[in-house]
Amino acid sequence: MVAGVAASPDGAFVPVLIAALPLGTLAITAVLLTYSLATLVLILLLVWLATWLGLRWRWAWLDRNGERLSPLILMILGLALVAGL
Repeated sequence: MVAGVAASPDGAFVPVLIAALPLGTLAITAVLLTYSLATLVLILLLVWLATWLGLRWRWAWLDRNGERLSPLILMILGLALVAGL
């Protein structure tokens, strides 16, 4: 479990976990559970928000222009990556 958290893309969490190590197993477990719960709540919130927006708003313009919009978004993301943003 600790290795999974250490391999997490969120590198800011690793110092918190390391700081809990001297406090014992209970502290490490509390930190891991808090991190896991916060991650789960955030994922559920984002999925709920995306579902709510998808059902509430009408996306006819996206249906018509999606094939033109996708390459444009990919080019913008590629330029941002090359620019180091």
